[in-house]
Amino acid sequence: FINMPQWYDILDECDELLRHNYQLIYAMGAPSLLPQGPHRWRAIQTVFLALALDNKIKDCLCKNTEACTFAKDTLPMEWPSIHFFEGSHLVDMLDDLIPMIARAIINDPPHELSWMYGHVLSDDILQAISDKQTFPSSLQSLPKNYQDDVLALRGFLAGDVLRHCLLKRHRVHYGVARPGKKRLAIPFRFADTPAERSEFAHPDCALALSILSYYYDGLTI
Repeated sequence: FINMPQWYDILDECDELLRHNYQLIYAMGAPSLLPQGPHRWRAIQTVFLALALDNKIKDCLCKNTEACTFAKDTLPMEWPSIHFFEGSHLVDMLDDLIPMIARAIINDPPHELSWMYGHVLSDDILQAISDKQTFPSSLQSLPKNYQDDVLALRGFLAGDVLRHCLLKRHRVHYGVARPGKKRLAIPFRFADTPAERSEFAHPDCALALSILSYYYDGLTI
């Protein structure tokens, strides 16, 4: 038996050190894959595809100028510049926009999510991915890989990951450091100044902001 003495922690500059956006990550054990990774990045790209191509969604973004900016006049298949503004106007717009995106995905899903089209539980799926307050119990009967698709979309839409990511500005708040070793998007301190030793802790945010970075920057050979 060891009689432990009384210990005190003394933190210098504690207001800066304990800020919520600081996080220490210690690697332990062997590396492992991100759980349900393919479902996550498939869901993210599906949502972005709906934002870029669905005419009703584009009209909604264009008319809500106090909630967002949207560059409608882009080349075919070019990613339009979208940026949200924090405030009550954004809240009101998202009340309409999130169900609109969910409906667009279910009515015209990409090949990987084609099982959603005309599914007998499509109304419950729509509710699950657009309403954070409810998750219909009927969806428990779906196969595991279908449930993972629904949960990935739910986190991105109902879980406000889309809202959080589009509040950030490319090459001001995030981006891919070039040249650099990391292929994922990382936080920026200010315009064109990456915080080289930092990273986004939330995996869905890291994936979404990385995809947005490559949409904006384009691919290099």
